[in-house]
Amino acid sequence: GFVSELVLANIPAVVRQLTLMYHLRSGALSRVVPRADGEARFRAVVDNIPFGFSLRDREGRFLIVNRAYEVMLGLGAKQLLGRTPDDIIPLMKVPDTLLAWREGDRQVIDGGVPVSTETETPSVNHPGAMAATHIVRFPVFEGGNAATGVASIAIDITGRRRMQQAIVAREAELHRVLAALDMAREGI
Repeated sequence: GFVSELVLANIPAVVRQLTLMYHLRSGALSRVVPRADGEARFRAVVDNIPFGFSLRDREGRFLIVNRAYEVMLGLGAKQLLGRTPDDIIPLMKVPDTLLAWREGDRQVIDGGVPVSTETETPSVNHPGAMAATHIVRFPVFEGGNAATGVASIAIDITGRRRMQQAIVAREAELHRVLAALDMAREGI
């Protein structure tokens, strides 16, 4: 919807804000904002953003997930927290996803910069259907130059992808009709 489009257009700003909120939560900016206030703000942001959010450590263990992320994966926080993608992918029954997940995280940790991808996988919530997701992974730094974890934002773009496919199909049909009209006119 509109919120997803707005977020996609402003991903660098969203990444900066979430990184700041994480640092507030971790106490890295405790001289500016008391830790308890930072924790409450961070949790409020994470819990209320309308797209999936997760934070994992360097080994891939989930440290934080929000409700939207749980819904997207079809798993609750109790099934995710402390586990790695290797642990949860079998529960999701989408084995082809694991390699791409590992590669995306590795790019972020090794490169130290955000990585944006779009994926299409079997839908966890709608068996037999495919789900398209725009994922932005970004490194989390805690007092050093090496990434200590990976945060991700996952936005379901299935509806947008379907609309794009419908537009392409309509344009193809329009071209067929116009070509038929041209042929009919030439035959007159």
